[in-house]
Amino acid sequence: SKNATPNDALQKTSAILKQHFSDYRVTRKVNHLLISKQDKKIAMITIDKKIAEGQRRLGDVPVINYHRIPSRAQLTVNLQDAE
Repeated sequence: SKNATPNDALQKTSAILKQHFSDYRVTRKVNHLLISKQDKKIAMITIDKKIAEGQRRLGDVPVINYHRIPSRAQLTVNLQDAE
């Protein structure tokens, strides 16, 4: 569904996280998902075609940007890297 708005993509990404990564807490914000584990911020996930894919940092928290809904495998790798 290439017509999905970024918010749809975030919603779907949030659903994948909640389904497959139950040890993480997912907090939905307007433009990103905040991923935490035991009250420690692990990462922020954004979906934005206008900026480069990959990781950058915002303070201590890695910001992982995707251009489309990430696969479960991508999320696994990126979240392990982020921890």
